[in-house]
Amino acid sequence: MYLKPWEAAEYLSSTKGTLAQMRHKKQGPCWYALGRAIRYRKEDLDAYMGQRVCVPNNAPGMQEQGAE
Repeated sequence: MYLKPWEAAEYLSSTKGTLAQMRHKKQGPCWYALGRAIRYRKEDLDAYMGQRVCVPNNAPGMQEQGAE
């Protein structure tokens, strides 16, 4: 299933403008150009979000910078 930019933005809790900026900078989720139309696959949006996992600074095994 292909999503329009506004649908992809809504799915990601983002904006169409943010997605447009990411495309311009060659960042963000994969997208497809069908003529002049831009489309996103839900699977690509999920994969992009899965890569953006954040690890808290106080997670076990994390050391403070400068600690010896």
